[in-house]
Amino acid sequence: MKRHYFNGMRLASLICLAGAVGCAPCMAAAPPPQEQPAGEKTRQDAPRHVAVQSIAPVPGLPVPMDLTQADGIRLEALDLTVALKQHQAFLIYTCALDIPKGIKGKTIPVGVPFRYNPPDERANAASPEPIRNLPFTKAVLDAVASVDDLKCDSSLTEGRHQQADAPTMAPVAGIAHWLVAQVPNKPGTHVLTFQFSVPYTQDISITPGTEVRMGEPRLTLLTSPVMTWTGGTPRAVVNVYSSEMTNQSVKLDPSADAKSIVTTPKGVYTWSLLGADGRPYAPSVVLTPGPGWTLDKNGHVTIRGEKGSLTDQYDITASSTLEKDPYGNPCSPDNLKHGQGYWAEGVSGDGQGETLEVKLKNPGRLLGIMLESGISPITLPENDTEARRHPNIAYSMFGRPKSVQVTLNGEYTFDATLRDDWTPQIVIPPYYKAPVHTIRIRIDSIYPGTGTADTYLGVLKPIVR
Repeated sequence: MKRHYFNGMRLASLICLAGAVGCAPCMAAAPPPQEQPAGEKTRQDAPRHVAVQSIAPVPGLPVPMDLTQADGIRLEALDLTVALKQHQAFLIYTCALDIPKGIKGKTIPVGVPFRYNPPDERANAASPEPIRNLPFTKAVLDAVASVDDLKCDSSLTEGRHQQADAPTMAPVAGIAHWLVAQVPNKPGTHVLTFQFSVPYTQDISITPGTEVRMGEPRLTLLTSPVMTWTGGTPRAVVNVYSSEMTNQSVKLDPSADAKSIVTTPKGVYTWSLLGADGRPYAPSVVLTPGPGWTLDKNGHVTIRGEKGSLTDQYDITASSTLEKDPYGNPCSPDNLKHGQGYWAEGVSGDGQGETLEVKLKNPGRLLGIMLESGISPITLPENDTEARRHPNIAYSMFGRPKSVQVTLNGEYTFDATLRDDWTPQIVIPPYYKAPVHTIRIRIDSIYPGTGTADTYLGVLKPIVR
């Protein structure tokens, strides 16, 4: 089995790899065929199973960043709140730090470790399907730290812990990415808070001629770093709630002590990370916040055991539309039906508040909406070779929707946060079961472009049962 990293691929590419019908119009023209030796031709014609994995930072529990200061400082309690969104999670660490007198220095550095291993950028650009490959400082979003409700100095940094080889730092010996806060050195108990967002990790498997399978999204938490504190930590609790997902979607692996997991009436899951011996149940835990999906060669998508069809049978209007895309082709909301070209909002600014109105010709139960955001650097490689050589830079030049509000039939509204890549993403209505006639999508926030304020979409495909 061949394995690739995967952070973004045009829907057309996925359908072609799966052997689905109708992929050719979305792809760039292929070069003229050349005669090859029989042996080489046989190897190329043989179907290949492909396994792909997304790239996302994996956060851990906080650690002291300077052991010469840490002796005597205790982490008295840690409360971790996880808000599960559709394509990323928002985390809040609330740490009770007990700082004794006599600690040297004006500030005490405390860091959240991240396991993050993106592929080499040059090799990525040279691959047949370049992936979305973000630097660490852009892969962790909305990062901020505060002490006693006052914002403190913090930064996303790279490099090994300065005492990584110390026995007590074994849980983070291989870590080279951090969110570090500078805590003012004042004796007493203080509340340190970290906040940040990270996308989920997902696996994809491609069976030529059969299907594309996107695995369940996963959020992994490294729990063993909590043991780097002097005397351990008496209390470490996780609270998980579903801000954009159904509560029934959340799963935990390993399940730890099932008796310790409590579900409140509002759907908040609470459990202790520590066992009776004061140590974490496992070096890491994995939250599965939602379903995966399978796309077959006929354009059928299966989500949570229900099968629907990708449809382009709809009428669509936009609140505004840019005249032309960067390639000089007309922008139109109708381009979203087939992935041929793009739609971009046409107002001044970044397009927040602009809308798309969809009217289905064949109403039915809506299982989800498949979207591709931004301008893919592999759409027209023969016309834009510079974008092909520098795919991530090219993609970042144009705005992409970050969060959208979706209204069904004018009566049911839900929010969805998207990943910052050109991967096919499915937005799922959490609870709505009635047949859907109309869909309204409003851009609420964006990932800003570095070269223009225009915000682009490439595909909009309702999945109707």
